[in-house]
Parts: sequence; structure tokens; C-alpha cells
Amino acid sequence: MQKDRQPNQLFAEQSPYLLQHAYNPVNWYPWGEDALQKAADEHKLLIISVGYAACHWCHVMEKESFEDAQVAELMNQYFVSIKVDREERPDIDDIYMNACHLSGRRSCGWPLNAFALPDGRPFWASTYFPKDQWLDILRQIAEIKQNEPEKLTQAAEEIMKGIKQMSLIPQPVENIPISQKFLENACNSILEQQDFKLGGRQGQPKFPMPVIYQFLLRYHHYFNESKAINAVRTTLDNMMMGGIYDQLGGGFARYSVDSYWFAPHFEKMLYDNAQLVSLYAAMHRFSKNQEYKKVVFETLGFAEREWLTPEGIFYSALDADSEGEEGRYYVWKAEELRQAFNHPQDSALFFDYFQIVEAGNWENAYNILYRKADNQDIETKFGLTKNELECKIEELKSILFEFRSSRIRPLLDHKMLTSWNGLMLKAYTDAYKAFQLAEYKNNAIRMASFILENAMDKNYRLFRTFGRKKINGFLDDYANLIAGLIGLYEISFDDRWIFTAKNLTDYAFEHFYEQETGVFYFTSDLDPPLVSRSSEMTDNVIPGAGSVMSMNLYVLSKLFREERFARIADEQMQKVINSAERFDATFYANWMQLSLLLYREPFEISIVGLNATDVAADLMQHYLPDVVLSGTKGQSELPVLADKINETDKTLIYICRGNTCFAPVYSAEDAMQMIKNLKNESQENFETGLS
Repeated sequence: MQKDRQPNQLFAEQSPYLLQHAYNPVNWYPWGEDALQKAADEHKLLIISVGYAACHWCHVMEKESFEDAQVAELMNQYFVSIKVDREERPDIDDIYMNACHLSGRRSCGWPLNAFALPDGRPFWASTYFPKDQWLDILRQIAEIKQNEPEKLTQAAEEIMKGIKQMSLIPQPVENIPISQKFLENACNSILEQQDFKLGGRQGQPKFPMPVIYQFLLRYHHYFNESKAINAVRTTLDNMMMGGIYDQLGGGFARYSVDSYWFAPHFEKMLYDNAQLVSLYAAMHRFSKNQEYKKVVFETLGFAEREWLTPEGIFYSALDADSEGEEGRYYVWKAEELRQAFNHPQDSALFFDYFQIVEAGNWENAYNILYRKADNQDIETKFGLTKNELECKIEELKSILFEFRSSRIRPLLDHKMLTSWNGLMLKAYTDAYKAFQLAEYKNNAIRMASFILENAMDKNYRLFRTFGRKKINGFLDDYANLIAGLIGLYEISFDDRWIFTAKNLTDYAFEHFYEQETGVFYFTSDLDPPLVSRSSEMTDNVIPGAGSVMSMNLYVLSKLFREERFARIADEQMQKVINSAERFDATFYANWMQLSLLLYREPFEISIVGLNATDVAADLMQHYLPDVVLSGTKGQSELPVLADKINETDKTLIYICRGNTCFAPVYSAEDAMQMIKNLKNESQENFETGLS
């Protein structure tokens, strides 16, 4: 920030990304009526520049171009320039990112720079440009506007046709049955792209993509597919040993630039770490691998240390850069490491364990800490048992962590998003299911209480962000928060969480769902319309809002006996299945988790009695992705519990499937045995039917 300059129109914003640009000589505006009206009144084109606070190349373009007086003069003379934080306004980002893809020729990413007519219709978009190229682009577009404006209008019309086509969701001609063959093909479409040696998808860069491995883990549970579980295990093992994982402080970077999970793009995002906590917790429930437990504990520890607010919710991200260098906070020169330790033997041990070399294993003689799976040679070399080695490494990590803490820290994006906090709420509930730590449950309750008090009004309308500026919630805010509240209900059996989830769902139906098309839109009908209204039907690094909402609907249909919810979840699934000629489940992995529930109806377990939450805690230590859980210590208004009577002093466990409920049992062990028997019986009946 340059204090000798006058601020532009961003100075009153609360987004850290927008505030980074508040003292640029470019006269930036936030998205809104003022900017659009100015463009219309002055007959100027729009530049819509989209990024986020932790974006490395956004910083580069700001330094090279947006802080430059020559660039600013051109932009201010011929354009109305709008800055958008993509995390605050994903709806705007989606439109202009689609425009970028339709513009062709260059890859698309952030910073995203779109050029549009005064009414917001884009005619061209691309990403980062160095200063000289950016100046050329500005001059060329200004010249076309002056001499051949019809070309820009024509280009905008073509791009808008493409955007509207991309937004169309085909109406199913006929229902495609969700069969075992369909699910097998979906799983294979993912496995064909997996790297079974290094984990993740083949090639580089490598993104964690947690939802893919949640599906493969669930698929293995249903069909005992060894390749699916091998893909999960290989990916999780390599990620937690690689440089993408902060070996000192815990937490995952956004992605690895190579195929080895070695060199990360060092920014850390709340949405990645929340989902990875859920994934590693689920894998621990499946495998009881203590390494996965350690990752969960360390990652939650990182998130609480770096992002937890005094109110108990979470900030959004940490920048990749510090001291003007990407990754500087996290990387080491060999001599720095020696200075941190008192004894040469400690340095030698640490060097071997974390693959440190004198010349550096990364750029500019720096080392990234990473490790390997087998440390027997290190144990032999230093005369240590496995347990002694682990204890010594923890001691040395603690020393180095303190040493690192004196460095200049990466920039914190202190934006608080309802959607991402919903993911973190679910992460806490998943961690509690695996490990039964009271602090995880308490943190989840504190989170949910604060969110509902500060990001929801009395009519169940959500806001995207916390703070003085209120942005209406998008579908992902509702979907992810509802999923978190369902998880919180499962670990507490407190009716207020599940009834709030139901009320938020009803609100989403009223303001996001269109009866005529049967589509959940990403923006509510209360928002000022943009040039296009889209839905989010694919899954990516974050599961799409459509799939999360549909999964919620299915679970709530069981708890509230709402057949309409189940029917609409099924209808959404059919739209997805019918939307692609060749169904690539890589981009529909969360939908595929729903398809497993639709294929084979889950068990409904209801626990009634004074020890209901304790019995549930025993059950939840098992990996049970095909269970819908409910319960009460006393009375409950939840419809699924209406006929679950307990007139004894014991805690009863009712197990139902479809329209059949079985005689209650009294312990988690008995419940697990009944589920096992019912599955075996179901499989025998299936095989008999085939013969």
C-alpha cells in the first residue's frame, strides 16, 4: 500500500484482496451499480479483473501493471475497471471464467482479466500478461472501440451464446438406472486416470481433489474393489510425506507443481484443509492407521493456530509469498538448519529424515522438507528404535518450528466465508467421529452457534461473509453449512441442528430452485441479475453446490420422512447422468457418492435412550458411509424417531432398511454384527437372483 497515493473506490471494502488494490493508481471500483452506471453514462468498456488474496500471479500483475502510472492512465482513460474477489463473488468469477474458456487460445486462471460491454456482456477474457503485452491489449481494444465497435458487440453476442449454452442443463429423456455396471464404469473412469505409484491423477500439477478419494473409499466399502482402496491409500500416503504437506506445522498447500507431491504452490486454503481433515479421518476409521490420525491432529492444529478467530470460526487462506518470495516461510538452506540445532548429530538425523541436501533440493539452494515411508536405514544408521526415532524427530521438529516462527509470516486472508466454514464444521464432526475428542465436538458447536447467529437472519437467509458488508449467500453457502449441521446433529443428537438444516433447505427451495426446470441455481432470486444465471453441477477441488445439496436432500428425506426430497435428489442425479456423452466421474465424484446411496438404500440407525450419544460414538468409530444416523436421549420431534419407542431403562438401537425395521439391539457390537449379517444376506439374495 502506498500511502502517498489517494485511495481509489476500493478503500471501503473488507476483502483483503480488494484492499490490496485500494491504493493502485488504477481507479478500481468494486462490483456494483456505481461502476456499471459509470460505464453506461460515459460509454466506456469494462475491465473486470478477478483474483484472490493468496494468488501469486495476481501479486505479480499488480506490481508490474496495476501499480504502474502508464498502465493506470490508459485504463482510467478508456475503461471502467472493476476488481472482484472470486471467493466473495464466485458467481461473477464463473461468468467471466467461462468467457475466458470461450475466448480460446490461452489457458485460463487467476488473475482473470475480462473485457466487457458497459452492460457486463464479455467479449474477450484471458489471464496474466506482462506489462508490455497488457499495454498492447489495452491500446488494441481501445482502438477497436473507437473505430469498429460493432466487432466488440458481435464478439459479446457470440460469447454470451456460448455462456448460455454452457449453463443449460439437459432435461433427461429417460431415467438411466443406477446399476452396479453404471457404478463400475464410473469408478473405472476415475481409476484409468490414477497414478498408482505416486497417487493422485496422472501427470502434473497435482491437486488433492479430496472428493474423488471419498468416492473411491465409499465404492470399496460397497464392492470391495481393491484398486479403488489402493488409489486412496497411495494418494494419502504420498501426500502426507510430500512437500505439499507442511512437515513442521501441519496443513496442506493448494497443489503440487510436479507429479511427486514434492514442490507445492505454497498458498494454503481453508477449503482444502477442511476437506482433507474429513478424508484422512474417514480413512482412519476404515484402516486405523495412526499416521492418518497424526495428519488430522496436525492439520486441525495448523488451522486453529493460523486461522481460528476469537469467535471460533475460520479465516480463509495464507499467501504463498513472504519477504517477496514464493514459499520463503517454509523452505530452508542447509546452513540455516544447522544453526537451529545444537548438535551435529541432530542435524545429520534431520537431514536424512527430511531429505535435506547441501546444494538444496529445490530452487536457489533451498530445501523443501519431505520424507519417505521406510526409515529402517535411518534407524540402523543412528542406532534408534522406530519409537525412539519418531520421538526424536518430533523433538527436532518442535525446535525448528520455533525457529521458523520468528520469520516474516505469509499474508493472511482474513475474509470469513460461510461456505468454507461449513466445510470446516463438517471436518470437526468427521474428526470427532474418528477420535471422540470432546474439544472437536465443542469447537463444532461453537462454530455453528456463531455462524447461525451472525450469518443467518430470522428468515433463514444466509450471508456469504461475516462483517459489515453483507453479500447474499450462494447455494454453496447453504449446501456446505447444511452438510456441517447434519454432521453436528449426528455427533450430538441435538434437534436444533437438524431442524435448522431443514429450515435452511426449505429456504433454498424457495429462493434457488426453479420448479419449471427442476434446477437449483447458484444465485438466489433476491440478487440483482447478472448477464447469466448458472447452476453448479460439476465437482472439482471443492464439491459442486448441486451435488452437496442433493446429498443433503437425500439424508434429510430419511430423517424427516420427506419423499419429495428424495425424489428431487434422484431427479438431480438423472440430470447429471444425462449431461455427458461419456460420463467421466472425475468431475462428478460427489454425485457418485449419492449414486451409491440411490443404488443400495442405506441403513437407518436410530438410537434411543440415556446413553444414545455414547453408543453412537462407539458406532461412528467404524467407517459407515451407508448409514443414516439419528437418536435421542429423551424426547425428539424428528419424524424418523416418532415410532422408535423406548419404555426400558436400556439404550435401544433400531436398524431399518427401506420399509423394514428389525428388533432393536443393545450395543454397538450387536448393531455392527446385524449390519454385517444383513449385508451378507442381501449379497446372497443378489447372487441367487443372478443365477
